[in-house]
Amino acid sequence: MTASPSREVTESQAVTGRVERIVYHNPDDGWCVLKVKVKGRRRLVTVVGHSSYVVPGETIEAQGEWTEHAEHGERLIASTMRTTLPSTAGAAEKYLSSGLVKGIGPQLAHRLVERFGAEVFSIIEEAPNLLRDVEGIGPQRVESIRRSWSEQMALKDVMNFLGSHGLSATKAPRILRTFGPDALSIIENNPYRLAREVPGIGFKSADLIARHTGLEPDSEERFASAIHDRLQKAIARGHCAYPAEALLREASKEVGFPPERLVAALEAEVESGRLTEEPMDAAFGSEGKEVDGIFPSGLAAAEMRVAQSLVRLASRKPQWISAAFLDAPFDPSKAPRTARLRLSESQERALRTVLNAKLSVLTGGPGTGKTTLIRAISNELRARGWHVVCAAPTGRAAQRLMEAAGVEAQTIHRLLGWDPETHGFRYRPEFPLRADLLIVDEASMVGLELMDSLLQALPPHAALLLVGDRDQLPSVQAGRVLDSVLDSGVFAHAHLSEVFRQANGRESLIIRAAHEVLEGRLPELTSIRPDQEFHFVEARTPEACLERVVRLVKERIPERFGLNPQKDVQVLCPMNKGEVGARSLNRRLQAALNPEPPETIERFGQVLAVGDKVIITANDYDKDVYNGDIGRIVQIERERSSLRVELNAVGDRPGRRIDFDFAELDALSLAFAITVHKAQGSEYEAVVIPLHEESAAMLGKNLVYTAITRGKKLVVLVGNRESLRLAVRAQPHLERRWSGLAGKIRAQAKSLTAWRESAKSSVPAEAR
Repeated sequence: MTASPSREVTESQAVTGRVERIVYHNPDDGWCVLKVKVKGRRRLVTVVGHSSYVVPGETIEAQGEWTEHAEHGERLIASTMRTTLPSTAGAAEKYLSSGLVKGIGPQLAHRLVERFGAEVFSIIEEAPNLLRDVEGIGPQRVESIRRSWSEQMALKDVMNFLGSHGLSATKAPRILRTFGPDALSIIENNPYRLAREVPGIGFKSADLIARHTGLEPDSEERFASAIHDRLQKAIARGHCAYPAEALLREASKEVGFPPERLVAALEAEVESGRLTEEPMDAAFGSEGKEVDGIFPSGLAAAEMRVAQSLVRLASRKPQWISAAFLDAPFDPSKAPRTARLRLSESQERALRTVLNAKLSVLTGGPGTGKTTLIRAISNELRARGWHVVCAAPTGRAAQRLMEAAGVEAQTIHRLLGWDPETHGFRYRPEFPLRADLLIVDEASMVGLELMDSLLQALPPHAALLLVGDRDQLPSVQAGRVLDSVLDSGVFAHAHLSEVFRQANGRESLIIRAAHEVLEGRLPELTSIRPDQEFHFVEARTPEACLERVVRLVKERIPERFGLNPQKDVQVLCPMNKGEVGARSLNRRLQAALNPEPPETIERFGQVLAVGDKVIITANDYDKDVYNGDIGRIVQIERERSSLRVELNAVGDRPGRRIDFDFAELDALSLAFAITVHKAQGSEYEAVVIPLHEESAAMLGKNLVYTAITRGKKLVVLVGNRESLRLAVRAQPHLERRWSGLAGKIRAQAKSLTAWRESAKSSVPAEAR
């Protein structure tokens, strides 16, 4: 029989002291382990409890009971815990040295406390101009300190407010960024604005606050918030809309009333213009049936603009066909010899299809020659003097397009150009792009709203080519634009199926495995040669899977293939959560690949260190960084309360360096391991893919196919055969994405045809 790890001591006691060190803090639930300096005790006291916000140097008042832990010794298990600003000079210096206040580092903190003592906080808040008495502080730094202090106090108030209602404090920075300094009064006045306007906060959290403030459970405002919440959750899964009946049914479960009680609230939202009700279709399994759907009004309008723009674009011929020197359908054999590439017969047919249409779609799997054809198309037109522009959804996809096709390319966001003054894209209908042909690679990744912005910026004379692989996972953003374009049956489409790519003069095992998965067949898993590019490593349990992945990335792949474990190797997981999810693997890989970093910072439940690989998790147009961008932390500057990330470094060539304030670190996550969805549009020298039954809910052949095709030189699957067999033989794990785009395209095309027939018939026969 094993001994109990701790022994309860019945004595209840209040402890007051200074927080010296935070051993652990989970902002999701506020649980923390603190080392506290208590007057009269020689050693630091361990206090365990809940606090939504705690900083070294603060004074803590904790009430609880002492326990004796077999491993960790004596601890106070606090039932209540309250923190206040430091009341002594030493504690104030420790507090200010933490990097909490932008513009104050350890040295300046020492000088400030030396001048003002424990009153330094009152000086910052009430008489900040007095700070100029301290050496090294001028008017600009005074303003920076004052503003940062105000922001931190507002952040602390919001975090404490959330904590008092039993909610996670991790969303406090987003709340402040959304609502500004009046955040608390806005939340208290209408808690449901949290669910509607702040990313990552749902109805349940807002409802908890609302119920605490006494809002009636059957209020129409509560019902409307639940409807919007369920719709936003559907949008987050990629839908543009949701069936009205299902939306009411799901929202009713949230509020505890039958669906019919919510009908009036839904009708009011539609009447107000915030929601739109109209027919829609689904990309999968709809069998052509239309369903009444509820759209956010902005997405319904975006679908209509996209449909109109695409049909209008396709209704004309590209300008090079009507040019004086080319009055017949485009014939690539007439192009200058310098522009010619060796193309197969199927590629030649695809080339003719693309160049004879103003709007065309080129699809195909890996190794079928899509990139070669992009290069050929670009060469053909540029040799004749036409301006060709290439873009892709992500920086890595654009970089890959430049390297493989030899064409200039950039991200769609950068192509459109963000204007911080108008908070919109620079290129738009009144200021269009300069292009005769726009080629968009990895088009399956482009969501509805981004496609809308792109089409609005396209000049009327320009042609558009969408290139993609519809078997990959769909876009992270709402919509399935590429599939809707293809499903409409309206536009010119060329599909490449002949596989060309080879490795070292032989068939690429990566490409073969990818196509076998797509066809529902289990790829060859027996290791034949140690230098082959596709491997399977058996791991029966989650723990064995973790250990093998870490060893592969840290030791075996670098030793055998000479690849850098951070720059060249990427772990791709089916999901974030779970024992073999990206979060768990990131902690293991961080410890293995960056064990002794020069500096670390802990914010929002994660430790980030200089040298860590990180991924951007939210678009920031002002910084020109986007969800999915990957980089490396190169500096932590406590005095400036900022962290610097280098993005898109290639080989020895440095990338862009972007600074993030400590309050913005909720937009960064470790990226030693990322989800397959986040890897769309990217390629890596080597990928390691953990597969286990715990990820069964996400496993599907489209996911495994997408993961395998991210690897250029090496792909290693780690897990058990049952998981892979489940993924390969299952139906495509793609939830039907509700959308009205394909139907709108067909309707617009039909309307345009009818208008033309009508216009033609109204012209006298002798004038035709």
